[in-house]
Amino acid sequence: MPNIRYIVYDPPQDGYPFLAVALSPREVSAVAYDTLQEAEAHIAALAISAAGSIAAGCIVRARNGCAISLGAS
Repeated sequence: MPNIRYIVYDPPQDGYPFLAVALSPREVSAVAYDTLQEAEAHIAALAISAAGSIAAGCIVRARNGCAISLGAS
């Protein structure tokens, strides 16, 4: 299974969306959401789908340019 990193970026300022990002060695996926909960739900669904119901890789949340680990398998 490829190493996939899942990230939710906080908006840089008010009025911008949260960005849900999935990075793998061959692909990048980015989707904008109005709320943190929507972005995290999207990332969770991707992780479950990619791992066959077992989250793989590392789920991180970026705040002010720093990635903070939320969990890993």
